[in-house]
Amino acid sequence: MAENWLAYAVEIVGLTKTYPNGFTAVSGLTLNIPKGVFVLLGPNGAGKTTTVEILVGAIKPTSGTVRILGHDILNDAIEARRRIGYLPQNPAAYDEMSAARFLIYMGKLSGLSSSEASTKAEELLRWVGLEDWKRSPIGHYSAGMRQRLGVAQSLVNDPEVVFLDEPTARLDSLAKQDMVERLKQLGREGKCVFFSSQTLSEVESMADQVAVISNGKLVLQGSVEELTRRVEAAEYRIEVSEPNVLAKELEALRFATDIRVENSAVLVRSKEHEKLWRAVPGIVSLHGMELRLFMPVGTKLEETYREALEKARGTVG
Repeated sequence: MAENWLAYAVEIVGLTKTYPNGFTAVSGLTLNIPKGVFVLLGPNGAGKTTTVEILVGAIKPTSGTVRILGHDILNDAIEARRRIGYLPQNPAAYDEMSAARFLIYMGKLSGLSSSEASTKAEELLRWVGLEDWKRSPIGHYSAGMRQRLGVAQSLVNDPEVVFLDEPTARLDSLAKQDMVERLKQLGREGKCVFFSSQTLSEVESMADQVAVISNGKLVLQGSVEELTRRVEAAEYRIEVSEPNVLAKELEALRFATDIRVENSAVLVRSKEHEKLWRAVPGIVSLHGMELRLFMPVGTKLEETYREALEKARGTVG
């Protein structure tokens, strides 16, 4: 198919959504999203859910265009939606149905024959780890089990592009880790997995591309490696036997900023990481201190994310 030659699975140009009350949830958003795992990051109220709802055709934008594998989501909606799977933020199901019956029903709605839908339901229930509960009423499921069923339902039509609105939100730590690995697998198989999240810990290990939005606007986009190279000033935690002495010495260094003492630790920010790594052991040795801990606070992606949001807030108003 010609679609295999498309540079991007999802193309978003100038996307804006303004509601009748005047609130703009998404503003001029432009993104090119390749196949693989793409994560849309942002705090609550950033516009993630509105963006996803527009991309799957659930709501109409005020302006802008969206193409799914070359098909316009408004003007070529049937072809675009045939290629989409979708997990909303609050997935719904029929509580009186079993998971197997529900997935068979959804498969038939998507155009599968009864035998095809039954085979697909069995496959997906194994894939999300619900095979042992496939005959149980969905109403008896925990929140995490319902979330896994929602992921299965989003894949029942074997979509080329899957939109998942915070798919790990209701999962415990083990189930979350398992789901992250399964989503990575989908990306390796050539699907586009569009995944919105507020959780940085799972992003760094799984995303091929990341975009950060704030107040409905794109703040930055790139691979995890590209984004972490943008860190301007990483924060470090240094635990020593005489923190006040270390803090005073660090204040004399031009490349050390935002220095503060918390109990037995000194927190310091620096753009010149190698210089800080060389300077601290020298100061500790000079004063005969005991160095107990010297490490960055958080990951580089967390630093990039924090800086991006701070800059975005600084431009508002």
